[in-house]
Amino acid sequence: MKDETSMFGAKPDRLDRLVFHALGQQEQEDEAAPTASLDAILEQHGGQIGRYKLLSVLGEGGMGVVHLAEQRRPIVRRVALKVIKPGMDSKRVVARFEAERQALALLDHPNIARVHDAGTTKNGRPYFVMEYVKGLPITEHCDRHKLTVEDRLGLFLLVCHAVHHAHQKGIIHRDIKPSNILVATVDDRAVPKIIDFGIAKAVSQSLTGKTLFTEQGQLVGTPEYMSPEQADAASEDIDTRSDIYSLGVVLYQLLTGVLPFDSDTLREGGIDHVRKVICEQDPKTPSTRLSSLGEEAETVAQKRQTDVASLTRRLGRELEWIPLKAVRKDRTRRYRSAAEFADDIENYLRGAPLIAGPESMTYRVGKFVRRHRAPVIAIASIAVVLILATIVSTILYVRATSAEKISQAQRDNAEHARQVAEQERGRADREASRARRNAYVSDMSRAAHAWETGDLSRARTLLSRHRPQSSQLGEASFEWRLLWGLAHEEKTLFGFHAGAEPVASVALSAQARFLAWCDDGGRVRIVDLEMRRERLVLPSPASRIHSLAFSANGQWLATGGDDGLITLWNVSTWTMEASLEGHRGRVSHLSFRTDEKRLVSLGADETVRIWDLTVWAEVSAYANPEKDVKLSVSADGRLLGAFGGLNNTVRFYGLEPNLPLRATLPPQKGIILSVEFAADAESAIISAHDSSVTRWELDPLQPRTTYWQKVLVYQVALSADGRILATAGGDNLIKVWDVASGQELRVLRGHTVAVSHLCLSADGRTLVSADVDNRIKVWTTDPTGETNVLTHEGIVVYTAVAPEGELLATSNPNFFTVDLWDLRSGAAKRFVADAKAEPAFSPDGKWLALRRFTDPVEVELWDRTTTPYRKVQVLPCAFAIGHQLRFSPDSRILVFRAPGEVLELWDTVARQSLGQLPDHPPHCGTAFSSDGEFIATGSDGRIRIWHVRSRELLAAMEEQHDKVRSLCFSSDDNMLIAASGNAEVRRWDVTDPENPHPLSPLRGHTAVVHQIALSPDGKTLASGGEDSTLRLWDPLAGQELMTLRAHSAVIACLAWSPDGQSLYTGSGDATIRIWRAATEREVTVRGGLGRPDD
Repeated sequence: MKDETSMFGAKPDRLDRLVFHALGQQEQEDEAAPTASLDAILEQHGGQIGRYKLLSVLGEGGMGVVHLAEQRRPIVRRVALKVIKPGMDSKRVVARFEAERQALALLDHPNIARVHDAGTTKNGRPYFVMEYVKGLPITEHCDRHKLTVEDRLGLFLLVCHAVHHAHQKGIIHRDIKPSNILVATVDDRAVPKIIDFGIAKAVSQSLTGKTLFTEQGQLVGTPEYMSPEQADAASEDIDTRSDIYSLGVVLYQLLTGVLPFDSDTLREGGIDHVRKVICEQDPKTPSTRLSSLGEEAETVAQKRQTDVASLTRRLGRELEWIPLKAVRKDRTRRYRSAAEFADDIENYLRGAPLIAGPESMTYRVGKFVRRHRAPVIAIASIAVVLILATIVSTILYVRATSAEKISQAQRDNAEHARQVAEQERGRADREASRARRNAYVSDMSRAAHAWETGDLSRARTLLSRHRPQSSQLGEASFEWRLLWGLAHEEKTLFGFHAGAEPVASVALSAQARFLAWCDDGGRVRIVDLEMRRERLVLPSPASRIHSLAFSANGQWLATGGDDGLITLWNVSTWTMEASLEGHRGRVSHLSFRTDEKRLVSLGADETVRIWDLTVWAEVSAYANPEKDVKLSVSADGRLLGAFGGLNNTVRFYGLEPNLPLRATLPPQKGIILSVEFAADAESAIISAHDSSVTRWELDPLQPRTTYWQKVLVYQVALSADGRILATAGGDNLIKVWDVASGQELRVLRGHTVAVSHLCLSADGRTLVSADVDNRIKVWTTDPTGETNVLTHEGIVVYTAVAPEGELLATSNPNFFTVDLWDLRSGAAKRFVADAKAEPAFSPDGKWLALRRFTDPVEVELWDRTTTPYRKVQVLPCAFAIGHQLRFSPDSRILVFRAPGEVLELWDTVARQSLGQLPDHPPHCGTAFSSDGEFIATGSDGRIRIWHVRSRELLAAMEEQHDKVRSLCFSSDDNMLIAASGNAEVRRWDVTDPENPHPLSPLRGHTAVVHQIALSPDGKTLASGGEDSTLRLWDPLAGQELMTLRAHSAVIACLAWSPDGQSLYTGSGDATIRIWRAATEREVTVRGGLGRPDD
């Protein structure tokens, strides 16, 4: 390595840096000029010195050459070997060389290059072996890596400690400058190393036995970094503070990028000029020097990762005091040691008071006096004598007092800053937590809406934003696991991707054995639905196929192509039986008549053709009676429907000669999108642009049932028996309807894009759908297959779940029954068949209580420990509306409304009354606290809290709306929650039950809230009412988590399973919906998520 970054200053001008002659005078050696030797030649060509093989020249100085060498024994390593130049072995050079070697040998510090070995060559020239450092000068390293001011100070601290070590060993370097401080990278860490002790001086011992002296008039060192006492020819008293001055110049350069005195200006006037500048001229402050650099200052600031204004401002405060103190002319005013220099840098980095400070006025006056001693001394001598004592004492006092005040102020400021930082950190943490929580709540609400509208892809994306660690899946919140299960729920029998070409048509055979479908490429594929695999691909016709139809008896498959050709295929052998020609252009629709002997076709040529399949010939053809309209034909081939265009109506024609007009649909509110005839042609399903789907009787023409949608319906399918209707629209949902009643039977979610085709089996039990992403799905429309819906005989008013979680009791006031449902099998058993009743299970599972609405009203207590259940007691009761039959948490107390408008507290163990709570009209709800110590009751306009054992009224809250039908305490009993008659869920802080105060209500419902229920873990509140929605809330934060359109009628009752994994809702639509959260295993299979911490 021969560049300027080599070890030990590797610059060829080493002699000029060691011995500077201002007038170009040459050093007079006391021996002959150097001459080449055999050693030099060998050294230049990879020779060997001792056990060191010379590899290359690292650098050359005034007295020696530094080689990169390789040590071969006892270890192999690369070293720097310095040897006196051939012919340069004068007494003074040898003395200086040995002094450097001895200086390095005395030193042992990680930031000073170490001496490994020493000796003489075969030719008698001394050498020594040093640690090889591959690095950059400290200023170049800092600039190249763009170190900040703090990083530069940190690196400089290590240099100060190394210099202090040398000083402690009695060694003065005398030539400290950036090129003698190399920075190497060790284990990705910058490590500075001080090198080149070639002109070092010992202050307490002799470095060598040979005479070492400096000739009169020489400047030993580098002028730019030389201290005044080192430059003074008359001074021989050089101590460690000379190195402090040089360190100050290096720090000045590290901070500003320039030297205190410009090199060109310094050297231009000769040696006397150099001494005068160094000894008498004060350097500019670093901030002033930086400001004078002009455009170069921008480069300097960028290399320190800041801007000029910021760097100048920073230097102009305290930072520049440090280098200015180090380079003071009077060495007694410099730092006393390199350690004190380092301490002051650490003070600055810590923000502690500095030892350094700006030059005082007293010092400046003193310098003025020394410069003008004669004129001033006579005037000032008397004054100095008189006031000296006062000045000294005052200065010391002021400094001590100021230092104490500054120190105290800094301590106070530091403590205040710490407190502010802690407050800000806490506030930031709370804000971040609140933001995460709000994002979670928003995503849950949007995911629920996406699921409702069939956008399962969006729902899954929103849920995936809150993924916990796998070890935390068991702690995922109910609402997330519920939505996760719903979003991944698959109700299809099976499905597949049809390929790259769009699906053109689908058809189902009789008994839904075969599915035929074709794509825009014209290929017809047959899928065996029993085997759930593709059976075959029909031979490719001459043109693309666009329409398909199976005969009702399953014997034939008809296909229609672009060329107007209709092909008949035998389903049993899948062979082509006949071809029918007649249409000019594409065949757009095919249907078999119910008698199986005729085939009806529609073509792009706007003709309707009827074919006799017994003779494979056309029977009749009819032209489209209107222009620019769509056509639909009945399965029996008797009626033709013309629709579309701008008239918002449908005209029905008889498929007879002259196409007589049979009926005209009154103008609708929107464009007619589709017409689907029933198999008997007595009615038709018509969808319009106003999002309505209506069944019309055709003779006489009148509407029967409207199946209102929230989106436009583009696809309609009607089963051959006319019982089941399927619709699909812009929300990607498929809805299954009972045609006669208009009741929505099922909502099928699975498509993430628009549905393009629908096809129902003849019995309506199997449905095939295709979407614009070319996915085909096969579904069952039978709602009895639902595992999360229990179909009731009538409306569901009350529900209760047994503590073992496997039994559900429901009440049907219309049919005067109470049913017990086995939740494992979904089977129901009639328990009461002669009266309306409200059921309630005791928490320990021993009791089933029934409030029977007989005359008179009674409460029956049944023992569940026997088989069958045994009725053990009948208690007189009074009529009440609401959910007020409750057991205490320990199952010992049963509360119900008794005659006389009182609530009875009944001891189930002692079988006796514990007392009554007065003044409770028919509308009332009840709730026990978790410890059973308190009971809350709600009635017309009042909510009260009672002590159970003493029956003392503790507090009463006036509710603005009557009919408080449901109450519950939070899991910690610090909050009371009530279902309100004004569509709100009200909350009170009851930390002190005697002094409750209201909290913000939960708003979202649009009608009366009938019941609320808190999950067993207390984290989720469920509410339901007359707006038919189920809403889940965070009861503590008062935030709505999601809204689900749970039923088509009022939600009258809610109940949680004991483990909190399922929620049951009973409705006036005669169904019980089971909302199950996905299990940890189900979540693990597809990846898990959960609620963030509050």
